[in-house]
Amino acid sequence: MVYTMEITKLLCQLLILFLMVCFVLTSDGIETIDVGRYADPVKCYDCLSYSHSSNNYCGDPFNGSHPSVNHTLCRGQCVKWVRSPVPGVYRYQRTCSDNLRILMTIHLVCMEESRPGTGRICFCEKNDCNAANSIRKENMLFISTVTLLWIIVSYVL
Repeated sequence: MVYTMEITKLLCQLLILFLMVCFVLTSDGIETIDVGRYADPVKCYDCLSYSHSSNNYCGDPFNGSHPSVNHTLCRGQCVKWVRSPVPGVYRYQRTCSDNLRILMTIHLVCMEESRPGTGRICFCEKNDCNAANSIRKENMLFISTVTLLWIIVSYVL
């Protein structure tokens, strides 16, 4: 009986690992893309504000209904770029990758700038996706569910 429970536990853990691998392989976060490959443009938020301003509508939390927030049609990817040009001051920019002058391969992920603490840039390819503060809610729900299943299988079975 104990041997059967251990096999059941192992099979459940393998199933959970399989689900996690499937999630990672189908996630937007690991896809490498060619800029300009899309026939249909994506709609991105377009704004710029600073954290030290009393009117930080482009920062976090994001105020997409502010009159200074625009939309732009983009043949590239939507971008959210947070930089700290001066310690304690953050520059929030949401726009289209076509509007940036950066030389880098674009991946649908968030990346830290090479100088620690100076900035973070995120790329995505769905309408208005650059409104996000950080991790998408559906990803967080999936990760939480899988973690809970892992705990149940590990400690209850």
